[in-house]
Amino acid sequence: MIPMSELFTRYSTWVVTALMGVAAYWLQLPIEEQQALIAAYPWLKHAAPVLGLLAFLGARGAKQ
Repeated sequence: MIPMSELFTRYSTWVVTALMGVAAYWLQLPIEEQQALIAAYPWLKHAAPVLGLLAFLGARGAKQ
């Protein structure tokens, strides 16, 4: 049985990894496609800066 403390660590690691993947995908999209997606889904206007920050922090934390 996995202890509760380890379960949270593992779960949060997978969540952060998934968010980093989404952030990296968003940043590699051409500007025109990003703008089209933001027009289709207005809530992305607020999520885009967060995704950019996550991608930046992930790139900064990655081993060089």
